[in-house]
Amino acid sequence: MPVGLNNAGILNVMKALADEEAANHILVTTVCPGPILTERQTRLLQDAARAKGTSLEAAQREATTAIPLGRMGRPTWWPSWSRSARATSPAAWCWWTAVFTVR
Repeated sequence: MPVGLNNAGILNVMKALADEEAANHILVTTVCPGPILTERQTRLLQDAARAKGTSLEAAQREATTAIPLGRMGRPTWWPSWSRSARATSPAAWCWWTAVFTVR
């Protein structure tokens, strides 16, 4: 299930590509990362906790209930090449990976 418009767009483009290339025996696999616990994400959780009158921990628990692993990713978990190449914008964390395999 997409967690945002970015992932939904990526999934739709990759689905269209998979449909187009299936006749050529090309398999298209897409990986869309979920939420990453960046400084911006923490501020959003703090705002949500303040608005609901709950703790930051409670807001984080609520935000992670739909995540199968029950937690958000951490920026330090990304490979060093992706951290050094990323832009300074929070949108830089909205990236994707597609693997193309010829069968």
